[in-house]
Amino acid sequence: MLSLRSILGVSALLGVALSAGCDSPVCVFSGARCVKGGSGGGVGGIGTTSATFPEDGRFLSAAPPALVSVSPEIFDAHPETPIFLEFSESLDPDSLDDAFQILDVAFGTPALTTPPILVGDGRVVVLTPNVNVPFQEGRTYQVFYGEDQEIADLNGQTLGEVSLEDPLLQFTVDSSAATAPRVLYTFPTDFSIDQGNASQIVIGFDRQMDVSSFDQDTFNVLVDGGPPIVDPAPQPLSFGVGGTGLQQPQVWTWTPVDGAGRAQSVGVDARVQVLLSQGVGRLLDRDGEALLPTETEFQTLDFDLPTIVQKNPGAGAPGSFGRADVFGTDPIVDVTLSTPLPGGVSADIFTFGTSPTNFELTRSVASDVALAQGSTALSFTAAQLGLFDAAGDVQFADGDFEVAVQFRRNGRVTGVRRFDADPGTSELERPIIDTTVPVLLGLGTEGTITSAFVGDVRDLAVVGRASEPIAFAFVDAGADGTNGGSLADPPEAAFSASIPLSTEALFVAAPVAVGAVDPGAPLVGFELTVFDAARNAATLTAVGRFFQRGIVGPGGAPTGATVGVRVFDERTLLAIPNANVYSHRESGGAVTFVDQGVTNTAGFVQLSGAPSGNTVISVDAPGFDLFTFHGIPRDALDVLLTPSGNTLATTEGVVTSELSSQGFVGAGTRVSDTRSDRLMRFDDTSACLPGTMSGRFECPFGPVTIQGSRLGASTFFATQDSLAQTSFLALLYLRGFAITAPLGPVPAGGAELAVELDAQTSTTLLPILEQPLGIPPHILDISASTGLGTLDGDPLVSVETIAAGIPDPLLVGKGNPYPLAGSTWTVLGAVAGVAGPTGALTQRNAIDPSLFLRAAVRDTSGNEVAARPRIALSGNALNTIDVPLFLVPGAGGSTGGSAYNIVVRDTVPDAAGVEGFYRVVVTGPTGRRWILWRLDTNDAAGDVLLSVPDLAAQGGSMLPAGTQTAEVRVWASDLDRGLFLWSDIEREHEAFGRAATVSYTQN
Repeated sequence: MLSLRSILGVSALLGVALSAGCDSPVCVFSGARCVKGGSGGGVGGIGTTSATFPEDGRFLSAAPPALVSVSPEIFDAHPETPIFLEFSESLDPDSLDDAFQILDVAFGTPALTTPPILVGDGRVVVLTPNVNVPFQEGRTYQVFYGEDQEIADLNGQTLGEVSLEDPLLQFTVDSSAATAPRVLYTFPTDFSIDQGNASQIVIGFDRQMDVSSFDQDTFNVLVDGGPPIVDPAPQPLSFGVGGTGLQQPQVWTWTPVDGAGRAQSVGVDARVQVLLSQGVGRLLDRDGEALLPTETEFQTLDFDLPTIVQKNPGAGAPGSFGRADVFGTDPIVDVTLSTPLPGGVSADIFTFGTSPTNFELTRSVASDVALAQGSTALSFTAAQLGLFDAAGDVQFADGDFEVAVQFRRNGRVTGVRRFDADPGTSELERPIIDTTVPVLLGLGTEGTITSAFVGDVRDLAVVGRASEPIAFAFVDAGADGTNGGSLADPPEAAFSASIPLSTEALFVAAPVAVGAVDPGAPLVGFELTVFDAARNAATLTAVGRFFQRGIVGPGGAPTGATVGVRVFDERTLLAIPNANVYSHRESGGAVTFVDQGVTNTAGFVQLSGAPSGNTVISVDAPGFDLFTFHGIPRDALDVLLTPSGNTLATTEGVVTSELSSQGFVGAGTRVSDTRSDRLMRFDDTSACLPGTMSGRFECPFGPVTIQGSRLGASTFFATQDSLAQTSFLALLYLRGFAITAPLGPVPAGGAELAVELDAQTSTTLLPILEQPLGIPPHILDISASTGLGTLDGDPLVSVETIAAGIPDPLLVGKGNPYPLAGSTWTVLGAVAGVAGPTGALTQRNAIDPSLFLRAAVRDTSGNEVAARPRIALSGNALNTIDVPLFLVPGAGGSTGGSAYNIVVRDTVPDAAGVEGFYRVVVTGPTGRRWILWRLDTNDAAGDVLLSVPDLAAQGGSMLPAGTQTAEVRVWASDLDRGLFLWSDIEREHEAFGRAATVSYTQN
């Protein structure tokens, strides 16, 4: 046929075309005449352009792609007729921009079409006319390769040399020739044999069809005369424009895949039939015209595609390939088959990864291995996978990796089975390759030493710094136990995350259960070995001792005894030498001096306790707030001093997600940070919009105020708060979740930038074990709580847990309160699946599996009460305590001197079976604070007294005279008063109360 482009005068190219005397697509496909393209082996890889990671079931070839058929070449096309161009293998969808052009022969003008879409396992390009501008009646059209086409397969191989002058297809539009819809194209081809066992079925109609007429009766797929094991509903062709999905129902597909995208075989040597309009109903076009009963069929191969491609179970780290895998000689990939192989079958193995010489390039390497007849299981070494080039160097840089295996015989292939790190889950997980050994930089958040670790939380959860995220960490504490596993099979790290704006990472090892360590006992020694995700072990091992700070107890009663006091900086946990420490006796409200001492270089001092009554210990150190503990329970006490002045910092960042711009619309999106104050634990994100650079959905947050110099973690929640109580389901309510941990300390006054939380996708699309879990309905009742005024909004409900190494509670769930009669609510909520009993955080011992449900109620004055029982022990009740009101000196009152007593209301009832930790923070005119603690033991009667002793009489400091402000907080807990850590109070309390700040005058 005469080329339209020739008619339009592309004379130079026309001369080349005519000299070859070829006007058939077959000639063009052979590469006999060429003015465009080119293919060949890339350096170390197959293609000349970047490869593309394949989907499961795609068809790959070590040869360049070729066009094998075009359709429909007819003279009575409908104006809505789709165009089909079938290739020899699966194509890269990103290579199809400007790949084809459809021209009107009469006028030489291009027809408007939708962007090219791939169907048929990526082998068939579909071009459909623009929805609003169909092909015109009576016109003839020709399809050409685009002048700028760069069509490539998934291996990065281009088409080769093609002609730009010869039309690939010509058709004429005449809708009057056929009033009823017709089937113009089928894939696989009708009556074809040796087709892939998991092939997508494609049916092309000559016009748009009525979507409502399609079901599994009118579009009926049969395998050997019966229903297939996997029988999805047929789907119309669709494409996205501006985040909106548009349908082109001329083309329909039937895709045998599971929820994870794994291709599902329909059978070996099976007859597959597609019966259209042969059931009870008929397939209709949009004008109501019915398709006549139609049938197409094909026969599958007599050998199946691989069932599973996974890492050899004996190699460890199922989702990655490390140095031991790559440079070892043992098999590292296993392939499972559903049926024994016939003779003459080879395995085509394709590996994909980043080029080691160009990190912008994805490389594909192909190898083939002849297989023995009757094989039912296969194993391949690194060499058989083609991981090395001719010089013996690894062909891929560290990072994302893929192994795809298909079987071939006599040029017929099954389609590939992708690697799957865990075939037992509902997620198809791509592996990584990692031949770089991590570097353990040191212990603690600064990572400066490896001979000691200092922590202030219960158990030995080693925190460290490394050159990359740490996936596994084995801690051997000798007689004190290990954190699970062994050196040969190390446990997963509790947490690990890259440090924002840094090339390094922090990690927290799963804890060794040493509890609260007696400071007088021998130190806990340990050995730490860390591994990356590929189980490459760091060459440096940390061998050191564990120093636990912030311990109260153990020991005897302080009355009449010598009290040992250790004083540390709350931020750095370093000893504070030359701190003045005082002991006083309180009895009946009268306070008298007992003893005084100065800490040594280790921050330690011994002094006498009170001979009777309550022993009051106070600490005064320059640059730090004053500290008093009224009624110490034991003769051993750690004091963690807070630096004076501003201790706050900020954090900010972005939550990213794979969701489209519609993903979280209508949901509340919030970030919580463990380092935030209780009154600021949730912070709303900014509007969530498509990212301008990342191509992902982005929800910026911050700056958020946090406590500086504190290890933390951040979580993200997207919740459908508007759900009615009768419609509440965990999966509908908690629509998005993300966690980043650990986050390093931020210096006071500093800012933490570029924190990133990955929310992945909607929780409804997550694997089943990661989907949200509902918490049992609870009744929140504040009717017995006194001290609250007009409420400041609805109760705030969260689910919390204790996290390894992190001193503050971690939020892993959220809830909604639904009002009942009076001052009661029904509380419903959801916890992120990763924090459930079988979730990833629980399984790797990153969190305590016994979760807390916290419901807080605040009034407009700033008073707050909160119930926080362990869910497993709550009895489905949330009972709050009273507000711990500040009684003496009283709002607007005066003290009568610089030393005085403070009295607060006892709000932890003895009948509750728990005891209270009361804290009063007094802030003086200069901003220096005095932090006073008091235990309210069971059976203690009346209000709670805390003493502000006279330190000046012994040469110490007092807050200056003038206006003082005071805030009272109380935590109720069943902690062992004979041995606990200060961090235990916030992590393990079961009820909380806070009184609004009051002001008074100190004389």
